Amino acid sequence: MEEIAAQQVLSYRAKHDAALEAVSVLRKATPWADIVHPRRFDDEHVRKHWRARFAELADVIDRLLR
Repeated sequence: MEEIAAQQVLSYRAKHDAALEAVSVLRKATPWADIVHPRRFDDEHVRKHWRARFAELADVIDRLLR
């Protein structure tokens, strides 16, 4: 489960980095200053989310197998 959560973190980081780049490009092309920037990337926050989601799934599978 830890390996899957780590893979999700890497995938999310790549998407987050792409979003930051896209917002930067948009800001350069926009005449107004109210373009919202994504929040700071927090590896542990993403990892905790995926651990919890996969733990829920493991619990369901465990109950089904009983």
